[in-house]
Amino acid sequence: MRLALLAISLLLSSCNGQVHQTRTENEIEAVTEMANKAMNVTQKILEGASAADVQAVLEELTTAARAVLDATRDHWTTPTSDAAVGTSDAYASAAVSACARVSVTELLSVKGMSEKLRPIWALGLDKCLALAAQVNAVSSKEAVEEIGFAVNMIYPVALVAYVRAGFEIPPIVSAYRSTNETIIKRLGARCSSAQAARLTSCGVALAVQPRLGEWARTMGL
Repeated sequence: MRLALLAISLLLSSCNGQVHQTRTENEIEAVTEMANKAMNVTQKILEGASAADVQAVLEELTTAARAVLDATRDHWTTPTSDAAVGTSDAYASAAVSACARVSVTELLSVKGMSEKLRPIWALGLDKCLALAAQVNAVSSKEAVEEIGFAVNMIYPVALVAYVRAGFEIPPIVSAYRSTNETIIKRLGARCSSAQAARLTSCGVALAVQPRLGEWARTMGL
């Protein structure tokens, strides 16, 4: 987590009330694709798929993770100033966003990660999951938007990390689903339709919720 702490420190020192809220289609599509690939990996492992099948979907996942890093590069390096966002909201957004980027970067090593390191990695992500809860604490919709986008990078990584470590999955599924419900509720009109949500974090949240809901029913959540 040293890398994560460094990234958070750098973002917090430079945000000064800044937050980036405008998405591109490429960003939304890349994050949605990575989330779906992460759920594919989770499903395969839960079903007891062969090692070869798991490696195949892990390869697809790492390709999707690289696409996310490429698509969001400007998002991390050129935040825009917004007077509607207070300093505390900007700090919260920066911390969650930093954790999201580090989580996706670490995901690139998932295929070769040893069994010994898997639980350490999964437990390390708990800090990012705790930060994701800031979506309930921030006051501006801009901060909710920023955190909502990051949440849909953190939770897919956590799903894969937990299932690879042999940890229980239902708590992550439940938390991921309820966090997206909070995002959708708090962003209101931005999530009212597919067209309105197209260039916001709602676009990802709305795309993954049906599958998370199906899992929740299957798991009795």
